[in-house]
Amino acid sequence: MFGRSFWWVFFFIYAPVYMIRSGHSGEEGALLVSAGNAMLFLTPAFGRLATRYSLRRVLTCAFLALGAATALAGLAFASSTWAIVFLLAGALACVALDAVGNIPFIRSVHPYERPQMTTVFRTYIDASELVTPALFALVLTVWDLQGVFVVCGVFMALCAVWPRFLPRGM
Repeated sequence: MFGRSFWWVFFFIYAPVYMIRSGHSGEEGALLVSAGNAMLFLTPAFGRLATRYSLRRVLTCAFLALGAATALAGLAFASSTWAIVFLLAGALACVALDAVGNIPFIRSVHPYERPQMTTVFRTYIDASELVTPALFALVLTVWDLQGVFVVCGVFMALCAVWPRFLPRGM
């Protein structure tokens, strides 16, 4: 899932940068990232949601929520309290993607093909770790840090189209 990994790279790099830029300490930036990661303990709840409401619906809603929260963090850039709240809401939405995001891969690949296809699947994740900083370096040549948040939010909302291409049975 390129979009999910893209957002986590954004969060790990730009959330602490935002915290320091808005007058908080580096430790507070680390606490923000740690709080976002701590939400991963909620993964089983999102698995149950996908079982109850469908994988496609959970993925779509998670991407839309992630996009809205990230863009709102950019729009609330001057108020660090609101930006932090929106970033944590985005982390929660991204946890939903972590919880169920690999299911389409597992269901679409035959068990005997998984070792070979995992290499291909992992390539998309590795690519996101390179593309994200490169894209935002370009964004920062045109806009300030606030633009990175808004661009990331728009991209995450656009990723909500992807689940529509999954089979209805998922």
